Amino acid sequence: MDSTLPWIGFVFAVAFAFALPLVILSALGVAGGWNLLAMRFPDVDSGDDSTRAFGSAVFARGRFPVRFNNAIWIRTTTRGVRFWTLLGPLTFGTMRPFFLPWVEIERVERRKELFGESLRLHIRGFGGSITLIGRLAKAFAAAWKEPA
Repeated sequence: MDSTLPWIGFVFAVAFAFALPLVILSALGVAGGWNLLAMRFPDVDSGDDSTRAFGSAVFARGRFPVRFNNAIWIRTTTRGVRFWTLLGPLTFGTMRPFFLPWVEIERVERRKELFGESLRLHIRGFGGSITLIGRLAKAFAAAWKEPA
């Protein structure tokens, strides 16, 4: 019997175990619309830094909302809000950081949840929404000014 056969199976199993999560993360970035937002609103250095928060968010574009539990960072500034995730480098570029200017947010809906508040952000021309949950909602609400 050939002694390389078990090694081929082992190498395939290890490669599959690493590749599958990367493919799934990339697909989630596309399905939720993160990649469209990253292309439309490239990441820029805003210069000022007011609030940072880490927590959960739901990106909904199309039929299937994608929830990122404790995987999203935001930084609010005077010009907008920056979104990024530590998973970004593992997603073949589908979850690059992006900077969303305040003027691109059409409206914000507040909702009371069982354990706090959530905010649904409606973005101009996106055809979907971003729902910030818990700590992210609190940090965003502290910086958000309703348009006059």
